[in-house]
Amino acid sequence: MAYETIKHRLESTHKPYKRYKNLKRNTLKIWYEDGDIAIRYHHTDIITYKPNGDTVYTTGGWHTTSTFNRLNEYSPLHFFRNGWVWYFSDQYSICNPHHPSVNRFRDGMIIKR
Repeated sequence: MAYETIKHRLESTHKPYKRYKNLKRNTLKIWYEDGDIAIRYHHTDIITYKPNGDTVYTTGGWHTTSTFNRLNEYSPLHFFRNGWVWYFSDQYSICNPHHPSVNRFRDGMIIKR
């Protein structure tokens, strides 16, 4: 994708950014002027790391396999599915939705650190 096309898309739909880096197909790492660092898949910042240590997770409504894979690839959390329901844990070996360290994924959730 041409630089001008990416620049136009970033400027027209999101807050001002300092720079970005292409991570893989349709996936960018963006450094925003306000200090946020985001992983964007297509036009959605699926993971946003805040300067205060909080992390925001969202799919933008796109509960697809590729969005799920990007969350697992670029997040310190482990995401897994049980049917159509998404869960997460900070332990990679746990894939049981009834385990005490497992939480249900919610679009727009904020993990405080």
